[in-house]
Formats: sequence, structure tokens, C-alpha cells
Amino acid sequence: MYFLLGTARLNGFEPYAWLKDTLEKLPWYYYLEEQLSFPCEANVRKAMASLPLPTGEPVSVIGLAHEDRCRIGIFVWVRWGQRDAVVPLAQIVPLNGDEPTRVAVSDWHDQGYAF
Repeated sequence: MYFLLGTARLNGFEPYAWLKDTLEKLPWYYYLEEQLSFPCEANVRKAMASLPLPTGEPVSVIGLAHEDRCRIGIFVWVRWGQRDAVVPLAQIVPLNGDEPTRVAVSDWHDQGYAF
């Protein structure tokens, strides 16, 4: 445990805030991992400066990003044209997902993990 907190500190994070945030997100990750079905067609909710995906752009959600990437938020892999990208789940609205997928994404958005 001390090693993790020390590593967080060395990487510029406040260790206990990082640990608290990680412990809050990991249960969400495992819940979403069980509920989401792929592939799923979706639209982009809102453009972000760090990604070239415009608002309303159709994408295919092809998987949940590895849990290591999800320590700062929940991310999914999307296929956009010929490119694959990792984007925040908060940026995606499923169009044709099954009921568990739609409910899980809505649950994530309802928790305040949106823009």
C-alpha cells in the first residue's frame, strides 16, 4: 500500500485523494464490465478539445478500456471510420445497445460523470 501511495506522490498526485478516487471508480469498472455489450453503435455527446470527435458523430463502441486506464474515469474503445480511439464513457450515448448496456451507461451519466 505504501508503495502505491509513494508512486502516486512521485507522479504528482495527492496520494490519499488518488487512492480514494481509484477505490470509487474500480467498482464502477467491474459493474460496467459485466453490463456493457459490444459492439454498440453510439453518438458523441459533446466534442472535447483533446479528441477529434465532433458532437453527434456516430461511432462504434468496441470495448471497455483496460482497468488501468480507468483509474481517472471510465473509458471505452471506439471505432471512428478507420481509426480506433479511447474516449470517456461520459462522451458516448448508445443508440442500439441492449437494455443492460443502455441502463449501465445511463447509471454512469446519472452519477455525474458527464460534461
